[in-house]
Amino acid sequence: GTQSTLQDIKVLEKSGGYCYKDSSKYHTRNRFIYWYDSFTIQRISQDVLELVEHSLDLNLSGNTVRYKFQDTHILEGITIHETFNNVVILIATDHTFSLYPDLGTQSIFAGVTLDAAQNSSTFHVINHPVTNTCLPHACVTWLAMKEEALFALAYNTGLVLLIRLDPVSGMAVTQELKQDTLVPRFLSGIAGALRGKASDDLVAVSMVLHEIGLETYLFAVCQDGYLRMWSCSRAQLVAYTSLLSDGTEHGSTQGAQHHVIRKAICSKTSELLLGVFLCYESQSEFCIVKPVNESGTHHFQFIYTINADKADLVDFCLSPTEVWAVWISAQMETVVSRACITKEDGEGDTWHPVILEQPMESKLEITDPCLNPWRAYTNYIFHPGQFPIVIITKALSLFCRSTTLSDVNLSLSVLKDQVCVAVETEIRKEAKECELSDDEYLDLAESCWAKFYACCVHYHRAASKPVGLVLLRQTGLVLVKKHHFSLIR
Repeated sequence: GTQSTLQDIKVLEKSGGYCYKDSSKYHTRNRFIYWYDSFTIQRISQDVLELVEHSLDLNLSGNTVRYKFQDTHILEGITIHETFNNVVILIATDHTFSLYPDLGTQSIFAGVTLDAAQNSSTFHVINHPVTNTCLPHACVTWLAMKEEALFALAYNTGLVLLIRLDPVSGMAVTQELKQDTLVPRFLSGIAGALRGKASDDLVAVSMVLHEIGLETYLFAVCQDGYLRMWSCSRAQLVAYTSLLSDGTEHGSTQGAQHHVIRKAICSKTSELLLGVFLCYESQSEFCIVKPVNESGTHHFQFIYTINADKADLVDFCLSPTEVWAVWISAQMETVVSRACITKEDGEGDTWHPVILEQPMESKLEITDPCLNPWRAYTNYIFHPGQFPIVIITKALSLFCRSTTLSDVNLSLSVLKDQVCVAVETEIRKEAKECELSDDEYLDLAESCWAKFYACCVHYHRAASKPVGLVLLRQTGLVLVKKHHFSLIR
């Protein structure tokens, strides 16, 4: 592919995560990876994926890696898989897809190299089948049996492509998934028209892949509110059902957000649950369904329906017993809530809010009258855990009206000295060689320090924007933010 159309594409910030399977060993217990992608400020022609590995029990070194993808943007559907020897990360963009195997031990990112990323056996360039301007908008990835990498790409024409990548040879095989179960391909468009289906209705907007037995299936929620299930080995549609409830059947115009699908596995029975967020103009809701195979015939069993909050959904994750969701309210506040999905009547529980840390105050109240502004503000700003170094560094550049970001690798003591010099310079500039009384000088110093503190709060709030949720086994929930994370227990 040679398209370079990023300037015409509006891409949402995306995030995700992975928790290691074995929680009994000390080196994998409470250990997880999360990722986040966004456009770089410097060049919109590059897309950046940042992967971070954290452990709540160990101090990991070399635990962050950033990949830049030239003239392309990253699609949703990144997955991480554990094999006997490796941790495999599957990434798809609108022009290529990549397989990053054998990322080592320690922090698994400690040994990542540019040569490994550019190994031709770990990526494949997509030749788009429709037109030069038709790019995939949705993707899902999976590591199947024999470590074969699967990539499903959805296009706005209703086409879904399944691409298989051999991890050894790097050879790729492409299949088009059929949109109908019985009608031949050349008649499938006629069949859709006879049912009153517009081509836009068949567009898959969110997908998941999962193995059931020896077969891998693709599950997609489409724009028409239908859930569709394909057999990947046969490239055949094997089941579909409408997810519209009675209240939305006649008001099914797509809302401001896309439908989203997530999956959960019951640890005891290995049964698959699918959670679907449906967004319509009239209302939004969550549907929980279970795929069922009876005598070789596939269908979906409805489990629960839960009305969504009156807010914008950022992300949600599903467990066998609960739905967790993070929202942005009308007041632009972050809200995390959960709902139980184990009620016997099939109607989902009401949403229970999670108590989050309070947002940082925009103004610092100095309660000790004996502290001068310099001491009060430096004690607070540089208190361990208050502001990350990168936030203070950005605030310093903003305060100094500099277009060049200060060195983010400065030690805390050196950074503190630079901040003090910058604020003192601002105080002298404001004083303009006027003679000030002690009280006037303290008021001016407090005003200048308050300006710098406001710069810190500004960047901290931007860095605290929620972008995703990661469910940890036996530990809790990770709320992924733009530049850090919070742990919910």
